[in-house]
Amino acid sequence: MSNRLKIFLDGMASACEKLSRGWETQSAIECVVLSAAVVDGLLRMGLILKQQLDTCSSNIDESLLHQRSTDRHISERTIFNRCRDEDLISEELHARISDAYDRRNRCVHRYLISDINYIYATQLVFDYANLIDEIKEAVNKLEQEQIRRGVGMTETADTPFTKDFLQAMARRKDRRPNFDG
Repeated sequence: MSNRLKIFLDGMASACEKLSRGWETQSAIECVVLSAAVVDGLLRMGLILKQQLDTCSSNIDESLLHQRSTDRHISERTIFNRCRDEDLISEELHARISDAYDRRNRCVHRYLISDINYIYATQLVFDYANLIDEIKEAVNKLEQEQIRRGVGMTETADTPFTKDFLQAMARRKDRRPNFDG
């Protein structure tokens, strides 16, 4: 595993752990921000897995994992569009991710100057949770294809990204409290 991939996965694990704590403390705005980061990270991993399948290699496009201040910026929207264009996600899922991201921006950048309230943010948390589940399924399919074909960084069933990391996220989700109380 490349050092850059390890750092990225450590960051994903940290974001997921903090997201889990946000659920526990019912901190909707924190959950919105972290959920958007997790969605972006999952989609970036999906692009890496897809590229490995397409090239029958284990090469990792590190520009998807790290951006120095001097690097070309690869925005979340660019990632969403690439995932749709490369058939990682459907047009419908792309639209829902884009909508959630617009709503996330409203929560983060216009919370005080718009007509939204905390209930708006709370609903977005649940919408993001559903999106994360669907994106995890798409990433898992890519991993299973890598295993089937014996290519990429998920060459065997012993090493899938979703096997350990994403299943741990799912276990955390099961412990989430209800926000509607």
